[in-house]
Amino acid sequence: MRHSAQLRRYQCEFEVNPTGQTVGRHSIDQLYSPQTMKQILFLPLVALLAIGCFKSVGMQPVKVEGTAMLPGLKDGDRIVIDRRFNKLDRGDIVVFYPPFDETKSKSYLKRIIGVPGDTVEVREGKVFVNDQLIDEPYIDAKYNLSGRSMQSIKLDPDYYFVMGDNRDNSSDSRMWGPLKKELIYGKYTSKYYSAQ
Repeated sequence: MRHSAQLRRYQCEFEVNPTGQTVGRHSIDQLYSPQTMKQILFLPLVALLAIGCFKSVGMQPVKVEGTAMLPGLKDGDRIVIDRRFNKLDRGDIVVFYPPFDETKSKSYLKRIIGVPGDTVEVREGKVFVNDQLIDEPYIDAKYNLSGRSMQSIKLDPDYYFVMGDNRDNSSDSRMWGPLKKELIYGKYTSKYYSAQ
């Protein structure tokens, strides 16, 4: 059984359950109490401050789009990148503008395989750096079935060789060549949300 009564400036609805107890809903006065309003205003303020602090130290949240970094990073994962990185090493995951996109309208996320001065070669899906087969524990064999090969290439100063971990579905240095350092604007630090 439902009753309604006009009380002061708000509508108060309540129900009487089978035991005869009155079960009320929150009133507008409760919803807009000073305590509730403080909470409503406080949370966005904290979020804005956190984002500001994040950016002031060079950190930036980024959403992963695409499957080029499977299995480690999935489409929809949320990661943090460092925009003030000092050094780049083999194995680092970086965010950059692809060299063929002069508008810088999209970003790519790949792993550094070769650093300046390295010679990189791919033989039937296996990667060699300076004539040594590299250990790649981040690769899942089911994403490296094509067994592509690539002639060796020596990297000039300030150039990096990058590849996606999903070798069968990645546009990377095997297709468009080495990546100039100036196009790299972030280095992966951590994942804070994993898409299902």
